[in-house]
Amino acid sequence: MTQPSCYLLEFSVGSGGARKGDIYAAGTLDAAREAFEETDHLDPYLILWYGSCFRLWIAQHGTVTGSVDLLPYVRSADPAHDATVRRLLLGTEEWIRDVLDDIDEVLVEHGWDMLAVLPLLDRVFTLRERGGPAAAAEERRIVAAAETGDLPRPAAGAPAAGLWLDWAALAARVPSLEGPLLSEGPVSVALAPGIPRDPDSYLCAGVADELFAGVNNLE
Repeated sequence: MTQPSCYLLEFSVGSGGARKGDIYAAGTLDAAREAFEETDHLDPYLILWYGSCFRLWIAQHGTVTGSVDLLPYVRSADPAHDATVRRLLLGTEEWIRDVLDDIDEVLVEHGWDMLAVLPLLDRVFTLRERGGPAAAAEERRIVAAAETGDLPRPAAGAPAAGLWLDWAALAARVPSLEGPLLSEGPVSVALAPGIPRDPDSYLCAGVADELFAGVNNLE
């Protein structure tokens, strides 16, 4: 029996302190967006600090032939923080993880609220790039103040409202599906040989061989 083609939007984390394993199956990108936004949101803690599989898998007739990493398409509701959000998500500079380790006590003090600490990270990243004794001293001062509750105020005067996915930019990158398309009911899926595995993915772990149109909670 020919399986329908579909997109599989996965937002999962591996074993540990956080537990999440959600896959949204749909025959169109708009339907995947609707299913995701009706039941889920971009948790800043999981996305920006903990680490997660946030990926769109492309399944042609039940065979996953490719995927798109969704992290590069995550934006801040306050564009002033987009550069910092991008750095946290993509992690291209080795010192980014060092910064997060250095502000661990700040995150504890503020309940692991990653949106609240974005203005602090903006400042720290700027100071790290500037370098020198004066920048290091200023970084120590603002981090120490934040550990006692005094976070730098965002330029807009209020914390960032959240994160969002740039669906328009994503749509330009996503390949089309071959019909028939999934509209309802189940679909059996398997990864094609050579598809890169994501360590946080439930799909890659082999626990999602049959999915249903809409929301699939695999945790």
